[in-house]
Amino acid sequence: MRHLILFALAFLISFSATAGVMELGASYSTRNSSIDKDNYTENTSWTGSFAWYFLEMSAIEFSYTKGQATQSLKAVADPNATLYYADFEMFGADLVITFAGKTSVLQPFVRGGFARLKKEFYKEDTSNGQITAYGEPVDQVVPSYGAGLKINITQSFNIKGSYDRWRSGTNNDKDIWDDAIKGGISWYF
Repeated sequence: MRHLILFALAFLISFSATAGVMELGASYSTRNSSIDKDNYTENTSWTGSFAWYFLEMSAIEFSYTKGQATQSLKAVADPNATLYYADFEMFGADLVITFAGKTSVLQPFVRGGFARLKKEFYKEDTSNGQITAYGEPVDQVVPSYGAGLKINITQSFNIKGSYDRWRSGTNNDKDIWDDAIKGGISWYF
């Protein structure tokens, strides 16, 4: 046990020279899929994040995401499409592990943690423009994870891309996951 404690202390001290770096980031995600003009899906979201690197390649990241999904469905015999909306927001906390130092041009990373997910669903009847609540709203803490790549443009400015997943939270079904591909920028300070 004593050897494990000494190893852990040596590990933490060896990275202390570059600890304390902070990162501010912003990301955007969009996806459109169409069958025709009346049957389509659109998703957009924005994310803002703040990360504190407690070791050179390990950080705690806090994030806020807000977005909307729209789906239009029109049955063959129906003269009007029905629109479904999902407004969502997430407050996340993740452990981020990078596989390269801050001065490396390419910085691959993985992350995992939890997010408080809120979703509200609406239905719009396009024949009369009436929008009503649809389904049960979601307000749950869900697991999340992802992976991505940052590319250093300068010592403090990066562009980044990531693939992220989180449990959907819908109907307490643990087998349904949402995912997103994001692109963004970040600054070290």
